[in-house]
Amino acid sequence: MIIPRTSSGIRAQLALTNAHAIKAWLSFFITPVFSGTDAEKNAIQWVHDNIHPLAVKFDVEITVNLAKAQGSHSQLWRIGGVGTNHLSNAVNPSSALLKTSYGDGKAWSWGANWHSHARGYGHDMNFSGPDRNIIKSYSSHNIKWYVSSQNKKGGSGWKSF
Repeated sequence: MIIPRTSSGIRAQLALTNAHAIKAWLSFFITPVFSGTDAEKNAIQWVHDNIHPLAVKFDVEITVNLAKAQGSHSQLWRIGGVGTNHLSNAVNPSSALLKTSYGDGKAWSWGANWHSHARGYGHDMNFSGPDRNIIKSYSSHNIKWYVSSQNKKGGSGWKSF
């Protein structure tokens, strides 16, 4: 259900409820480990295909931190944390706690961040001004940045910064 942005009180309650439901659902979701030379690209595509539709359906922005294995396992990627900033048109990566231990004996670190533009809202598959400010504030982390968006014609896709 999409609530018009003008009914802010009702929309605020539904967005908060939806965001909590999405985070709870995703916390139980078993995410695959991606391997090989296209592992990062495949992980982003998986997030775009499986998480971005939730952002569109519930009209919330979602952020995902992706973990990259270290050392000899450096071609392994996985979902490291998922979060959302309620009632915001920008998401901070810190809302998606990054898990660095999965009980598999490998060391994992922050390798990339993806976030949704749930409805596009004029961004049309581009990074917004607030996105660029967040990226700048995390510049010392040496990670890659991705965004998925709906375009004005209803199609969707993702791109990197």
